[in-house]
Amino acid sequence: MPVEEQDLVKGSGLTDDKDGFVFTRMYAVTGQTGDRDAKLYLALREDGIPQRGDPHPTIPGLFADHRTAEPRGASTVWVTIIYRALQAPNLPPDDKAEPEITVGSTVQTIITRKDNAGKDLKVNYDGLYRKDQQKKKIASVDLQFPVTIVSLKRREKEQPKFKSLRHVGTVNRTSIFGAPARTWLCAGITGISDDGGDSYEVLYEFHYNAITWDVLISWFDDDTGLPPNDATLGEPKPNDTPPKAGGQRKVRIYNETEFRDLDL
Repeated sequence: MPVEEQDLVKGSGLTDDKDGFVFTRMYAVTGQTGDRDAKLYLALREDGIPQRGDPHPTIPGLFADHRTAEPRGASTVWVTIIYRALQAPNLPPDDKAEPEITVGSTVQTIITRKDNAGKDLKVNYDGLYRKDQQKKKIASVDLQFPVTIVSLKRREKEQPKFKSLRHVGTVNRTSIFGAPARTWLCAGITGISDDGGDSYEVLYEFHYNAITWDVLISWFDDDTGLPPNDATLGEPKPNDTPPKAGGQRKVRIYNETEFRDLDL
């Protein structure tokens, strides 16, 4: 005897409460074989019965969340499907869905030789102690540098091993998150599965640096320990007009990857 599903009107309905819309849909499934327990199991596995996480066919934002099967007579099973707006951890995995976003700031310790006005931290000494030492030195101090952090979380179908290997420790090749290239550092991509690998809750973390993650390096005079007063950014060339002294250069120490490939 073929299996039949009948979408029932009686018992179905839509409610609206503080948690949003909840839709109840009922089916009558007949033609299953086996004992009572087998019929209940097979009814929930039937092709025409919505599976958990399936979207409602007409009401946007509602997903099948709760399913029950009850025997009704010797050959009929009633299946009840409850649709609701699922929270992020319960949504079906979708590698292109809009992620949950968290934005905050922390501090990162860096070493600086300049004050808050951009001037060198010079220390002058003209006393009698240790005349053989240079009179001017530049101090180095720890600076607690603020870093903006953006974290994005999304339930995905695949584990993120290859994304992590490709992107972590690189900077953005093109503009993203409203900022230009090389201003975002991918600090981490991790995935946790709570269903045996069927899906992963993937967390992406990015650190922002408004002046890019490139590094400024300087030439220092061995006698004074100071950068020269006429130092200029860029390598000097014979035909520069006006002539450049050089002595400072920005270097790229992070590789670039295309963050847009992550579909965030």
